[in-house]
Amino acid sequence: MTPFPWYRFYSETLSDRKMARICRSSGLPKATVIGVWAILLSLASESPQRGLLLISDDIPLTRDELQEECGLGEGEFDAVICGFVSCGLVDTTGDTWEIVNWDKRQPASDSSAERVRRHRASRAVTETVT
Repeated sequence: MTPFPWYRFYSETLSDRKMARICRSSGLPKATVIGVWAILLSLASESPQRGLLLISDDIPLTRDELQEECGLGEGEFDAVICGFVSCGLVDTTGDTWEIVNWDKRQPASDSSAERVRRHRASRAVTETVT
């Protein structure tokens, strides 16, 4: 199991203009396009290198494996993936698929411990001064 069994899914995805463009260009409903996006994010989250679509450290998921995961026909899958690539959401390096801006949108930790520690320390300083 991945050390991060969760990832962020932003509600803005429903109104994202890139998603709307991909729906128009592919001729597929929003539910299908966003469903494929959620599948890719889930696979990227479970990857040994989060953000990349890998089945092990040095073995990328193939296009056919991704298509099978999504449960789409070849033409539908290609239309959605081409849309993701043209809108800058997905990229490839060699034969490895990558979710663009993964680290920016999926920080390693949501822990509030550090923020709370700083707040308590500043409060302690304030209370000492008063």
